This record gives sequence, C-alpha cells and structure tokens, in this order.
Amino acid sequence: MSPTTEIKTCTKKDCKEPRSGEKPWCKKHLAEYQKEYMQSKEGRLEAQGFVAGVSAMREYLISQFSRFPTGSFLGVDVMKLIRGAKGPAPD
Repeated sequence: MSPTTEIKTCTKKDCKEPRSGEKPWCKKHLAEYQKEYMQSKEGRLEAQGFVAGVSAMREYLISQFSRFPTGSFLGVDVMKLIRGAKGPAPD
C-alpha cells in the first residue's frame, strides 16, 4: 500500500481549491489578500506623509512666530503671516 497524500484546501469559507504552498489560501484568495495588503500599505504611507507634513508646517510656523515674542496679534495678522509663509522645504 502506498501512503496517500492529503491535499489541504483553502481555509476561506466555501472554497475547495488546493492551498498555494505553505499559505492557508488558494492562489485566488492569496492574490486578493496581497492586493488588499498593498492598498492598506499605500494608505498608511500616505497618512504617515501627511502627519509628517503637518508636523513640519507646525514647526515652521512656530519659528516664524518666534520672531515676534512680545507681539499681540489680531486674527487678521495671524492669517496674513500664515498666508505669507512659504512653508518648510523638503529635505
């Protein structure tokens, strides 16, 4: 008698396809997972870039306002200073 090899199937519900290598999914579900993972990774990188930009702009505006340590500002004055700010330069 020869030993029978058990073919492991995809772990996704209602999927009977064989697994793709050591992964618990078939090729179709593995491709879907990788696509979703890359999209979420791009979203995380975009969010990290946005946060870094906000932080850099905040530091830049602090440096601009530090030139006027004793000044009293009206909202219009603050608006003009922010509009006139060139912003931080990329590294």
